[in-house]
Amino acid sequence: MGTEGNLQRNVYRNPGFATLDSAITKGFPLRREGRARMDLRFEFFNILNRTNLLAVDGAMNSGTFSRATSSLDARVIQGGAKISF
Repeated sequence: MGTEGNLQRNVYRNPGFATLDSAITKGFPLRREGRARMDLRFEFFNILNRTNLLAVDGAMNSGTFSRATSSLDARVIQGGAKISF
C-alpha cells in the first residue's frame, strides 16, 4: 500500500469536457383549409462525437489508480412528431 506524498491538494484536473447539442424543428399544415398541423423535431446530442471521459480514479490502493475507466455516451439522435388539431 502506498503512502501520501507532499503534492498540494487538488492539483490534478480531470480530462476536459466538450459537447455540441442541436435541434431541428419543422411545422406544416396537414390540410389547406383545416386547422390540423404536424410538427417534426429532431434532436442531436454530442454531434461531434467527442469522447468525454469521466472522473479519474483517485484511490491509491486501486488497480486503476490515475486512470479514467468510463466515458459519457457517444452521439445520440432522437426524433419526434406531434399532430395537433
